[in-house]
Amino acid sequence: MAMDATLLDPFSPQALADPYPVYRRLREQSPVHPVAPGRWIVSRHADVLALLRDPRCAHWGHAPELDALRSPHERALAQALRLFAPSDPPGALRRQMSAVFNTQVLERMPQRLAPLADRLLDGLGGHGGGGGLDGLDGLGEGRSRDVLAAYAHPLTMQAVGDMLGLSDAQTLALAQAMGGLDGSLFEGLRGAGIAAPASGPVARLQACMDALIDQAQDRPDALISGLHAAVDAQGPAADRRDRLLNALLVLVYAGHHNMLNFIGNGLLALAMHPQAQARLRQEPALADRAMLELLRHDSPLQYIVLVASEPLALHGREIARGDEVLVCTGSANRDETVFEDPDGLDFARANPMDSLSFGSGAWRCIGARLALRIGATAFSKIVARGFALPANMPALRRVRGALVQRGLAALPLMLLSQEEGRHG
Repeated sequence: MAMDATLLDPFSPQALADPYPVYRRLREQSPVHPVAPGRWIVSRHADVLALLRDPRCAHWGHAPELDALRSPHERALAQALRLFAPSDPPGALRRQMSAVFNTQVLERMPQRLAPLADRLLDGLGGHGGGGGLDGLDGLGEGRSRDVLAAYAHPLTMQAVGDMLGLSDAQTLALAQAMGGLDGSLFEGLRGAGIAAPASGPVARLQACMDALIDQAQDRPDALISGLHAAVDAQGPAADRRDRLLNALLVLVYAGHHNMLNFIGNGLLALAMHPQAQARLRQEPALADRAMLELLRHDSPLQYIVLVASEPLALHGREIARGDEVLVCTGSANRDETVFEDPDGLDFARANPMDSLSFGSGAWRCIGARLALRIGATAFSKIVARGFALPANMPALRRVRGALVQRGLAALPLMLLSQEEGRHG
């Protein structure tokens, strides 16, 4: 009897809700699995790690020879991603990003985010008394609200604004422009072959981005200003404005969507594992290890898309030059040969650094330390209060943006009273 093809399909509707049983079957039965002509999924931890470090593999966006085969949106995105490609020695933009992520922003991020988190959790924004980002929405004690819109979105937008060097007014304008989008942030990409919107949410987002680009000269030391020099060094001036906007979109997407999905996935995991939540509340010193474990358990980035620059042979499969290789970090992080009880949530795990949520080698996320610092602040504040899923919990809808992302469309949570939180 033939096997049901959906049992090994990580993109089926069932897998969108919960991909981890499919990943397990892939690791056991088809560790290098064809999902389309010229496209493969690699699911075992050892293989994912090896390919991330293999010089015969390039990141999808850093393979310009494929631009002719890409759609206009894909080509614009790939060109923007190449601005951030690692090199030896690192380029000027990469050096500036490293300095911003590891020193300036890293040190002040908790001080910037903690007061905003407190205001959001106090419910001030939801009662109309908040100004700035805390006026976007609110989360009140004893009632269920969408924690992504009410808490994670304002926090991550504050982090993005600080990362780019924006003023509070600029950050608020960007948050409001992004809030009007119905689809992906990448709908705002511009370039040859992409129709320019005359009006609507995408046009408003692009107008906001254009204003930020024009105002960057007021902050020559800010990361947004560094984009100007990087774009000028990349190519002709004719499409300079489009490439600047696209590069800014990539930075905003990385800083906002990835963190939004990290916080949403992590809060859901803690709500479904109340003992783990209680332990983190009672032992706040576990925060750093908890961030790594929450990322491992349900990573917002499920795949890193590579391109084979040479033919590869792996587990009896022949990967041709130019084939796309989706290394599945989401599966690698649940590999039972690496992690004991991989489906559990264990803040005392012996090998937390074996997680591949931030990639590895040249493709390790340059903002990893910053992401962990933002996460620690966001989680510690809400965990201290205590939270739970509402009794009349609606069905959760998962979204997978741009193929590789895993997140939630919304997450209703209910804050507990201080007494309930202490005994939770």
